[in-house]
Amino acid sequence: MSENAVSFEKGNIQDLREKLQTLCEDKEKVFSYKTTASDYICNKYNWDDVVKQTLELYRGIEQFCG
Repeated sequence: MSENAVSFEKGNIQDLREKLQTLCEDKEKVFSYKTTASDYICNKYNWDDVVKQTLELYRGIEQFCG
């Protein structure tokens, strides 16, 4: 995921602070993340696929519960 976003160690406030400071100093990197992350998320979580999977789940429950 590093090409799409910055991550930090869970619970490590110092790591978070350092990553945020780095981003504040590198506006080009922020713009790049903004562009690539948006494309990544839209491709990974396509709403048509989410709706299809949800309907399949509901149909499966309906058949199970009769």
